[in-house]
Amino acid sequence: MPKLLKVLLVMCLIVCSNQIVLAQSAITAYSTTTVNPANTSYTATSPSDAANNISASTSYTVNFGTGNDFILNGYTISGSSFNNFLQPDTLILQRTDGGRFVNIWYTLNALTANTVSLDGLQVDDADEIYKTGSLITGYDNILVNEDDEASGSIQAQIERVDIIWYTGIVTCEPDNAVFPVIERGGNDEIKIAAITALDGSGNPSAYSAMVNIEDTDWPGTGNSFNNYLILRRQTVGQNPLPLINIGTLVPQSAQTIQGVGVSFTELGIAANQVVYGYSIFAFDTNATDHTLSDINTFPTNTTALNSGLDLVAGISAAVSSDACLTPAVGPGGYKAALATWLKANVGVTTATEGSTVTDWQDQWLGDNDATSSTGTVVYRSTTSNINFNPTADFGNGNNSLNIVNNDDFNTAASYTRKGINLAFRTSTSDINTRQVLFEQGGATRGINIYVRNGNLHLTAWNRNNDGAGSPWNDSGSVTTVSTAVTTNTEYIV
Repeated sequence: MPKLLKVLLVMCLIVCSNQIVLAQSAITAYSTTTVNPANTSYTATSPSDAANNISASTSYTVNFGTGNDFILNGYTISGSSFNNFLQPDTLILQRTDGGRFVNIWYTLNALTANTVSLDGLQVDDADEIYKTGSLITGYDNILVNEDDEASGSIQAQIERVDIIWYTGIVTCEPDNAVFPVIERGGNDEIKIAAITALDGSGNPSAYSAMVNIEDTDWPGTGNSFNNYLILRRQTVGQNPLPLINIGTLVPQSAQTIQGVGVSFTELGIAANQVVYGYSIFAFDTNATDHTLSDINTFPTNTTALNSGLDLVAGISAAVSSDACLTPAVGPGGYKAALATWLKANVGVTTATEGSTVTDWQDQWLGDNDATSSTGTVVYRSTTSNINFNPTADFGNGNNSLNIVNNDDFNTAASYTRKGINLAFRTSTSDINTRQVLFEQGGATRGINIYVRNGNLHLTAWNRNNDGAGSPWNDSGSVTTVSTAVTTNTEYIV
């Protein structure tokens, strides 16, 4: 039977697993990639309130990349590996004072009278240290208004940390997806909530319920390092100034990098619910007395003793133990966990004009590739586009691609719903001959989408008496939903 042009197929189905992560589950191990950062340096004068082994108002050469850096690529939580990372679009430090004051920390490799040597990579903007993905750098003592532990030297008027995906993320298994929170020392109390909506400016406008992370939630184990250096970035464009060292050189105890994963389930996020990231709050902020989307309503006297956070740069990700966590951007902005997404601008072999399409690779969760079946399907990148995108040309003969039987489409015990989207262009001359766009099943049950006699038809049927409401659409000629189409016209079903 003749085939029409087919360029997009989406099956919106749910794939679930049985693993469960509850509440603030301890991160018991970190998977990292060891890298040798670029060697860079600058000269800076320490501030007048520098402390410990950093002399006040003294010129220092600050060297970066003098040791190994460790880039996070996975966690172990509840005995399972969490390594499906989704990196955010941005991390924003929300301030009430309009300034850009922030303290950052690095593991300290060596310290002499006028030189500090740091392991990690130098960053151009201290606010963006999260982009390093490092386990051994981060933000120091954020979410504090009044520093009652270091004589005011390490406070910053940062009220909220926003980790944002502007188009959203989604999972079909919220038990298996977490937002990690990792800090140096594991001794600070904070709160976390998922961002459930953004306003027109891309700022959080609604939140899930808050989840507490208290002193007792930190696991007490992790990766320990002997010495750290805190640097102060006072104004934008200024290199951070050596401020204070902590660790065995002082002497103090070594500090351990500790973390927890807060599951989507614990945050009240349902399967297939789109969320836009998460925010971290000082422990004295709550949803009853404060408007979580408005930092101007937050407490202005938060102390380091009662909150504060030495946040590890590499936390800025959503991570899952399965493949179900994905960006919430499908075809046409579709935002849900898809089972299959075939799009002609990615994953088509071979992607040159006029070549034969033998394998059209699934770009979503199901790994349901479409491969050669009958005839020849031709790749079109210049002679036939839809919305500026390449197409797969099924021509006028009996040309088709086949997706093997699988649970997403047809081999599960039952389905409560299915969603199918197709984008196609009709023939330039023939819309009367039966031309099938999509079909599955057979005489007993099936789905069929086709063009015939100037109309687009969609039908489904189940002739077996095998469940509530069945059989249906089984009397004689099946009932179809139809609409008129014209030649050489693009449509979306």
